[in-house]
Amino acid sequence: MPLDTQSFVKYDLLRSQSDPFTIETGITILYELKGHATISTADRSEVIRTGDLMAVSPMQLFSIQSGHSSVLLRMLIHPSVLRLTETDDAGVLNCRISSEENSEDVLKIRQLLAALLRICVNHGKESELRPPVMELVIRLYEGYAVRAGDTQKYSMRNLKLIDAVLAEIKTKWQEPLSIREIAAGQFVSASYLTRCFKSYTGFGFHECLTEVRMGHAVDELRYSEKSITEIALDNGFSNVNSFIGYFRQKYSLTPGTWRKTFRDLDRHPDSRQEEYEPDGIMDALLRYDTNPHIEKRTWSVGASIQLGRGEPVKPAWKEILNAGYAHDVLLSPLQKQIHRAQKEIGFTYLRVKGILDDDMSVCRVKEDGNLQVGFHFLDRLTDLILSEGLIPMLEFSWIPRDLVRKEFRFFDARESVMSPPKDLALWEKLIAEVVCHWVLRYGEEEVARWKFTMPMFNAVPVFSQAWSYEEYLQMYLVARRGVKQISESFQLGGFGFYTDVAMDENMGLRFLRELRERDALPDFLTVQCQSHEIAVADKDFYIYTADQSHTPSTVSADVDFVAHFLQHFRKILAKEQLDHLPVYLEEWTCTLWQRDLSGDTIFRASWLCRNILQNRNAVSGIGYWLLTDWLTEWRELRSLYHGGYGLLTQNGIAKASYRVLQMLARLGTDYIDSGEGWYVSRSGKTCTIMLYHYCHYEELYRLRYKRLEDPRQAYEIFRNPGEVHYELRLNGFESGLYRMQEETLSRNSGSSFDEWLRMGAPKELTAQQEEWLEQVSMPSIRQSYRQIDQTLQITAELEPNDVRMITLVKVS
Repeated sequence: MPLDTQSFVKYDLLRSQSDPFTIETGITILYELKGHATISTADRSEVIRTGDLMAVSPMQLFSIQSGHSSVLLRMLIHPSVLRLTETDDAGVLNCRISSEENSEDVLKIRQLLAALLRICVNHGKESELRPPVMELVIRLYEGYAVRAGDTQKYSMRNLKLIDAVLAEIKTKWQEPLSIREIAAGQFVSASYLTRCFKSYTGFGFHECLTEVRMGHAVDELRYSEKSITEIALDNGFSNVNSFIGYFRQKYSLTPGTWRKTFRDLDRHPDSRQEEYEPDGIMDALLRYDTNPHIEKRTWSVGASIQLGRGEPVKPAWKEILNAGYAHDVLLSPLQKQIHRAQKEIGFTYLRVKGILDDDMSVCRVKEDGNLQVGFHFLDRLTDLILSEGLIPMLEFSWIPRDLVRKEFRFFDARESVMSPPKDLALWEKLIAEVVCHWVLRYGEEEVARWKFTMPMFNAVPVFSQAWSYEEYLQMYLVARRGVKQISESFQLGGFGFYTDVAMDENMGLRFLRELRERDALPDFLTVQCQSHEIAVADKDFYIYTADQSHTPSTVSADVDFVAHFLQHFRKILAKEQLDHLPVYLEEWTCTLWQRDLSGDTIFRASWLCRNILQNRNAVSGIGYWLLTDWLTEWRELRSLYHGGYGLLTQNGIAKASYRVLQMLARLGTDYIDSGEGWYVSRSGKTCTIMLYHYCHYEELYRLRYKRLEDPRQAYEIFRNPGEVHYELRLNGFESGLYRMQEETLSRNSGSSFDEWLRMGAPKELTAQQEEWLEQVSMPSIRQSYRQIDQTLQITAELEPNDVRMITLVKVS
């Protein structure tokens, strides 16, 4: 029976992670992606550094001691490959390949290993894995195997015994262990188990136990401040002299000297690793991949649809238009983009952040300690919003500098200061005065339509150096009192939870329970929904978010992440008796990374189409983040298309994501039916069919293993399964003549990013070029007339991430 990918070749990453003693029945390949690690077998010890490779034969005991910043790829090749290649009795591998070796044979080994890694990460088929893994094993044995006499024949019974011994050693190394006790547990004699263990592993039981104890002791030498005596006794050695003796015998150094030497090495890692760090961590190996082609195929989607009575749909995605920061909204270029979006698409609320930032000149604390509040810029902001027919949705973020307890800045191009207020009374007074001013200016009835929100709760777990849980709680309670004392009808919501924070027992749910107990629940809930597997729990999240050198968190493999999150969150709220609270996705996009080139491509249009249609009635409102690339929380912008959040570029050129929203704005008001890749709606006698061929991120990119710098490579980060063929049969038309319009969004029509690539990807454009790019980046339109007698057959072919809208209007 053919082996599946997971058993044929397995891989994992060891990040500064040691493995004191391991034995495998297949070949183990170790590739140092970053830093250094020490690999020890029964007869040798090797230090491998960035780009070095080492292979370990089956049934050889070995240990891994990783350096402080080490990232080590470990790949296990199933023993069946040895039988398939007839290398199972070809000797013992004795293989260490240095990064400096560049012979043709070595290059081919690296290329094969890179291909294997790509196929594994992308969950390739066994048929894809078989050729490269067989060739790799043959080349390793032909070039590096050493004859070792008669090859041992292994029995499954004895292998299970060895596994049992190793399991005991690995879990109970701190305890007194005897081979006799283990043998009794396995119902064999101690003498048989002793001979079997020695025969199969080349080590005696006590040698192996000592090696495991040494491995854990070495970790503590490196990373803890324990004394040598404490380390010895805590790891199962009878006394410190015994430990020092074993240690000197293994490393030719005393534990104290070793500790100093290797801590110095950790502080000064191998400089060669820097060569690979600007790219994804896997690039140290994947740069050798010569054939990243993924098999494409064409498949069909078919359905029969009855055009009966539809279900009314409220377009939740048109509830919120995210404009970014308040001060930017006061600038003419952004005002023009807001006006355009409202005219061409139409939204309900304009959401604005940073209304209390220092660049809005809202308040200062005078020398006598009193608060001085100014409304000039706030009035210009709210006047503009209302003049566009929009309702203000304003976030009280962050804190004016004069009110901060401790200044903490996260973004390098904003006036935003993340900090709890140092004086809660002044904070309440500021909120109350601002809201009271709006009532005097616009009237209580008008302000009651507005929505106010708090800065994101995620500041607590993510930016713990600036906030505490209790400080955020008090900040909200005081702000709520400041708003509600003006009018109970005013709406204050929150808390901008990340999806994982929202459902966490110790974070979002705990916070909501406390507010319920205090009778201080918000009027609505807000979530910042990016399709991440984890955010706060990711140890690299803060680092990557802070410097934006890479995607901050691993993107979810779940293509229906948004739908599944909303379903789960609603169930949790119902269980907590909080399901009466409206939920808004206030910031909704694929990723927190402001340099993700996918945001500029047609992928984002397909992603938006799929998720908007799929979640049409699942939430009270959705706000795609963001209208424009004008928002810059990070200073470095290298070109017009740089992976910004916006639907529009900084200079107002529509991206494919904007074009698809223009399409969706013309959907019918009644939902009829939908399936994978299609959606049917109608308004009166007009029928609209949306088709989309969504293709998710490929695994290397999704897992943060690969990063692209060149925009010409932007489409390499998506799965490309080939073309999809649609056959939809629509029944129930009123017979007559229909005008049929097909509007297609693809890489060749409607994508300004792809037109820009065809221009040569210039970093700067003239005004004339900008105007031309905007004009040519329109979806293609084809119009025809069809005589329909109740039934219509629709056929269409779409390339990856294409979107097509078919509109049928009865004309006679």
